[in-house]
Amino acid sequence: MAAESAPSLKSTYPSKVLLAGEYTVLSGSDALAVPFSYYNGSWRAGIRSDYPFDLSAWIDHLASIEEVSKNLDINRMHLDYQKDIRFISNIPQGGGLGSSGSVTAAFYDRYVYNELSLESQLDEVRRVLSDMESYFHGESSGVDPLVSLTGKSYVVQNGKGELRDFEIPHSLPIHLILTTAIRNTAPLISYFIESLEKKKFKTAIENKLIPTVHDFVSSWVKGRISGVEQSFKSISAIEFDIFKPMISREIKSLWKEGLETEKFAIKLCGAGGGGAYLALGELPEELKLKTLRLS
Repeated sequence: MAAESAPSLKSTYPSKVLLAGEYTVLSGSDALAVPFSYYNGSWRAGIRSDYPFDLSAWIDHLASIEEVSKNLDINRMHLDYQKDIRFISNIPQGGGLGSSGSVTAAFYDRYVYNELSLESQLDEVRRVLSDMESYFHGESSGVDPLVSLTGKSYVVQNGKGELRDFEIPHSLPIHLILTTAIRNTAPLISYFIESLEKKKFKTAIENKLIPTVHDFVSSWVKGRISGVEQSFKSISAIEFDIFKPMISREIKSLWKEGLETEKFAIKLCGAGGGGAYLALGELPEELKLKTLRLS
């Protein structure tokens, strides 16, 4: 176990970008998430500021879950807080870049005392992280904290997940577009789950979006850039049609412009509803929103 004033295993915990699988991963689809170290968090001593969430309530949540509480030193969490040891992050809150995943990864990394193997017990680690992060969203796949914990990409194909070392090709102009709206993820996930009870929506997810996400992930893994580009554009069109509540007012007209001109394409980056979105192609020079190129 690490010294009380230092991180246990890692110095920083990066944000994550979900390239494919938003929402559909909850229905068992393929997915691909990559670390993005431009934003990150780390443990620091001598910090007296409060967390942007109710720490006591989260600890109570963790203590109520048997699989989590038996693996984590919850008492030490309280002691560290009293000693002004804090996890500090510059990852935008409510931006879809894994701010809660980074917190979850850092707390798991620092306070785990029944350490699970990332090589032989990856699914178990992901389940523990999922239970921990569910406090923030109501439901969690565990992917965000796993990416932040390992600093590796996580790919899900045919129901099986594995860590990979992927690099985004420089020839692939993928950008983050950062809107000013802060999202609230839990209601959007609830909307998605409730909408699956409607036949038209469920059919669009199962027959259109999930197969296209599969094509995206498969093309990425195989290094087929043209396949990645085509499936990205297809996902953009499908999401614009079925995920109306997830598309914020700031991005809607730009998204539509991309579909009409075919010069660029925009898709969700996580839950949507504000925060970050993903774009592929060359964006308009007059765009006032902040953008970050991933490659």
